[in-house]
Amino acid sequence: HAAYGLHKTVGDHLYEGVNTALTAPWLLLYQRVMRGESVQAEMPVMVDGRARIFDVTLNPIRNKAGETTGFTGFSREITERYEVARALHQAKEEAEAAREEAETANRDKSTFLANMSHELRTPLNAIIGYSELLEEEVREAELEQYAADLNKIKTSARLLLALINDVLDISKIEAGRMELYVEQVDVAQMIDEIV
Repeated sequence: HAAYGLHKTVGDHLYEGVNTALTAPWLLLYQRVMRGESVQAEMPVMVDGRARIFDVTLNPIRNKAGETTGFTGFSREITERYEVARALHQAKEEAEAAREEAETANRDKSTFLANMSHELRTPLNAIIGYSELLEEEVREAELEQYAADLNKIKTSARLLLALINDVLDISKIEAGRMELYVEQVDVAQMIDEIV
Protein backbone atom coordinates (compact mmCIF):
# COMPACT_ATOMS: atom_id res chain seq x y z
CA HIS A 1 0.00 0.00 0.00
CA ALA A 2 1.74 3.16 -1.24
CA ALA A 3 0.17 5.46 1.34
CA TYR A 4 1.48 3.76 4.47
CA GLY A 5 3.98 1.11 3.44
CA LEU A 6 3.40 -2.66 3.45
CA HIS A 7 4.47 -3.19 7.10
CA LYS A 8 1.87 -0.62 8.27
CA THR A 9 -1.11 -1.89 6.27
CA VAL A 10 -1.06 -5.60 7.09
CA GLY A 11 -3.78 -6.13 9.68
CA ASP A 12 -4.91 -2.49 9.68
CA HIS A 13 -8.53 -1.48 9.60
CA LEU A 14 -9.58 -0.52 6.06
CA TYR A 15 -9.70 3.22 6.70
CA GLU A 16 -7.15 3.53 9.49
CA GLY A 17 -5.19 6.73 8.96
CA VAL A 18 -7.60 7.96 6.29
CA ASN A 19 -8.63 11.60 6.72
CA THR A 20 -12.03 11.71 8.47
CA ALA A 21 -13.47 13.75 5.59
CA LEU A 22 -12.70 10.79 3.30
CA THR A 23 -13.90 8.05 5.68
CA ALA A 24 -17.49 7.67 4.38
CA PRO A 25 -16.60 6.27 0.91
CA TRP A 26 -14.12 3.85 2.50
CA LEU A 27 -16.76 2.69 4.97
CA LEU A 28 -19.10 1.89 2.06
CA LEU A 29 -16.36 -0.23 0.43
CA TYR A 30 -15.74 -2.00 3.73
CA GLN A 31 -19.45 -2.80 4.13
CA ARG A 32 -19.69 -4.15 0.56
CA VAL A 33 -16.66 -6.42 0.85
CA MET A 34 -17.83 -7.70 4.26
CA ARG A 35 -21.15 -8.64 2.60
CA GLY A 36 -19.10 -10.86 0.30
CA GLU A 37 -18.70 -8.61 -2.76
CA SER A 38 -15.44 -8.16 -4.61
CA VAL A 39 -14.96 -4.40 -4.93
CA GLN A 40 -12.90 -2.22 -7.25
CA ALA A 41 -12.97 1.59 -6.95
CA GLU A 42 -10.93 4.75 -7.38
CA MET A 43 -10.58 6.22 -3.90
CA PRO A 44 -9.15 9.44 -2.43
CA VAL A 45 -6.42 9.12 0.22
CA MET A 46 -4.54 11.88 2.03
CA VAL A 47 -0.78 11.33 1.71
CA ASP A 48 1.53 13.87 3.36
CA GLY A 49 -1.34 16.36 3.52
CA ARG A 50 -2.13 15.99 -0.17
CA ALA A 51 -5.14 14.21 -1.69
CA ARG A 52 -4.05 11.31 -3.89
CA ILE A 53 -6.18 8.88 -5.92
CA PHE A 54 -5.74 5.12 -5.57
CA ASP A 55 -7.17 2.26 -7.59
CA VAL A 56 -8.36 -0.10 -4.83
CA THR A 57 -9.39 -3.75 -5.22
CA LEU A 58 -10.85 -5.65 -2.26
CA ASN A 59 -11.78 -9.33 -2.20
CA PRO A 60 -13.57 -11.11 0.64
CA ILE A 61 -11.95 -13.92 2.64
CA ARG A 62 -14.44 -16.66 3.54
CA ASN A 63 -14.28 -19.41 6.18
CA LYS A 64 -15.30 -23.00 5.50
CA ALA A 65 -18.95 -22.12 6.14
CA GLY A 66 -18.79 -19.46 3.39
CA GLU A 67 -19.02 -16.52 5.80
CA THR A 68 -16.93 -13.45 5.12
CA THR A 69 -14.34 -13.12 7.87
CA GLY A 70 -12.05 -10.54 6.35
CA PHE A 71 -10.68 -9.39 3.02
CA THR A 72 -7.55 -8.89 1.02
CA GLY A 73 -6.80 -5.64 -0.65
CA PHE A 74 -4.55 -4.18 -3.26
CA SER A 75 -4.11 -0.56 -4.22
CA ARG A 76 -1.95 1.42 -6.57
CA GLU A 77 -1.67 5.15 -6.93
CA ILE A 78 -3.23 6.55 -10.12
CA THR A 79 -3.19 10.26 -9.25
CA GLU A 80 -1.09 11.22 -12.27
CA ARG A 81 -3.29 9.25 -14.68
CA TYR A 82 -6.39 10.69 -13.02
CA GLU A 83 -5.07 14.26 -13.32
CA VAL A 84 -4.06 13.73 -16.98
CA ALA A 85 -7.54 12.36 -17.77
CA ARG A 86 -9.16 15.31 -15.98
CA ALA A 87 -6.92 17.82 -17.84
CA LEU A 88 -7.70 16.06 -21.14
CA HIS A 89 -11.43 16.24 -20.43
CA GLN A 90 -11.15 19.93 -19.56
CA ALA A 91 -9.10 20.64 -22.71
CA LYS A 92 -11.71 18.79 -24.79
CA GLU A 93 -14.53 20.86 -23.27
CA GLU A 94 -12.58 24.09 -23.89
CA ALA A 95 -11.88 23.08 -27.50
CA GLU A 96 -15.56 22.26 -28.04
CA ALA A 97 -16.58 25.64 -26.58
CA ALA A 98 -14.02 27.41 -28.81
CA ARG A 99 -15.31 25.50 -31.86
CA GLU A 100 -18.91 26.48 -31.09
CA GLU A 101 -17.85 30.10 -30.56
CA ALA A 102 -15.97 30.13 -33.88
CA GLU A 103 -18.96 28.61 -35.71
CA THR A 104 -21.27 31.23 -34.20
CA ALA A 105 -18.87 34.02 -35.17
CA ASN A 106 -18.62 32.61 -38.70
CA ARG A 107 -22.43 32.48 -39.03
CA ASP A 108 -22.69 36.05 -37.71
CA LYS A 109 -20.02 37.18 -40.18
CA SER A 110 -21.80 35.53 -43.10
CA THR A 111 -25.12 37.10 -42.08
CA PHE A 112 -23.46 40.50 -41.73
CA LEU A 113 -21.78 40.20 -45.15
CA ALA A 114 -25.00 39.15 -46.83
CA ASN A 115 -26.94 42.03 -45.22
CA MET A 116 -24.25 44.62 -45.91
CA SER A 117 -23.83 43.44 -49.48
CA HIS A 118 -27.55 43.85 -50.08
CA GLU A 119 -27.60 47.29 -48.42
CA LEU A 120 -24.66 48.48 -50.55
CA ARG A 121 -25.81 46.98 -53.84
CA THR A 122 -29.07 48.93 -53.91
CA PRO A 123 -27.54 52.44 -53.85
CA LEU A 124 -24.68 51.38 -56.15
CA ASN A 125 -27.15 50.19 -58.77
CA ALA A 126 -28.86 53.58 -58.46
CA ILE A 127 -25.51 55.40 -58.91
CA ILE A 128 -24.73 53.30 -61.99
CA GLY A 129 -28.20 53.94 -63.44
CA TYR A 130 -28.08 57.71 -62.83
CA SER A 131 -24.53 58.00 -64.19
CA GLU A 132 -25.62 56.21 -67.40
CA LEU A 133 -28.62 58.55 -67.76
CA LEU A 134 -26.47 61.62 -67.14
CA GLU A 135 -23.83 60.35 -69.54
CA GLU A 136 -26.44 60.01 -72.31
CA GLU A 137 -27.80 63.50 -71.59
CA VAL A 138 -24.28 64.99 -71.56
CA ARG A 139 -23.47 63.38 -74.93
CA GLU A 140 -26.76 64.59 -76.41
CA ALA A 141 -26.06 68.10 -75.10
CA GLU A 142 -22.54 67.82 -76.54
CA LEU A 143 -20.93 68.46 -73.14
CA GLU A 144 -18.13 65.97 -73.70
CA GLN A 145 -15.93 67.46 -70.93
CA TYR A 146 -18.36 65.89 -68.39
CA ALA A 147 -18.78 62.55 -70.15
CA ALA A 148 -15.33 61.27 -69.09
CA ASP A 149 -16.01 62.07 -65.43
CA LEU A 150 -19.43 60.38 -65.56
CA ASN A 151 -17.82 57.35 -67.19
CA LYS A 152 -15.29 57.21 -64.32
CA ILE A 153 -18.14 57.33 -61.79
CA LYS A 154 -20.00 54.55 -63.62
CA THR A 155 -16.85 52.39 -63.97
CA SER A 156 -15.87 52.86 -60.32
CA ALA A 157 -19.40 52.03 -59.16
CA ARG A 158 -19.40 48.88 -61.29
CA LEU A 159 -16.00 47.82 -59.87
CA LEU A 160 -17.28 48.42 -56.34
CA LEU A 161 -20.44 46.47 -57.14
CA ALA A 162 -18.32 43.60 -58.47
CA LEU A 163 -16.30 43.58 -55.22
CA ILE A 164 -19.48 43.52 -53.17
CA ASN A 165 -20.82 40.68 -55.30
CA ASP A 166 -17.55 38.80 -54.71
CA VAL A 167 -17.96 39.25 -50.94
CA LEU A 168 -21.53 38.01 -51.22
CA ASP A 169 -20.30 35.03 -53.25
CA ILE A 170 -17.78 34.19 -50.51
CA SER A 171 -20.53 34.17 -47.89
CA LYS A 172 -22.63 31.95 -50.21
CA ILE A 173 -19.69 29.56 -50.65
CA GLU A 174 -19.23 29.36 -46.87
CA ALA A 175 -22.95 28.69 -46.44
CA GLY A 176 -22.86 26.02 -49.19
CA ARG A 177 -25.37 27.96 -51.33
CA MET A 178 -23.14 28.93 -54.25
CA GLU A 179 -24.39 28.06 -57.73
CA LEU A 180 -21.89 27.70 -60.55
CA TYR A 181 -22.65 29.20 -63.98
CA VAL A 182 -20.25 28.33 -66.82
CA GLU A 183 -19.95 30.96 -69.54
CA GLN A 184 -17.43 32.19 -72.09
CA VAL A 185 -15.32 35.24 -71.22
CA ASP A 186 -13.43 37.61 -73.47
CA VAL A 187 -10.13 37.62 -71.56
CA ALA A 188 -8.64 40.54 -73.51
CA GLN A 189 -11.67 42.72 -72.78
CA MET A 190 -11.63 41.68 -69.13
CA ILE A 191 -7.96 42.66 -68.81
CA ASP A 192 -8.62 46.00 -70.52
CA GLU A 193 -11.45 46.70 -68.03
CA ILE A 194 -9.25 45.83 -65.08
CA VAL A 195 -6.28 47.87 -66.25
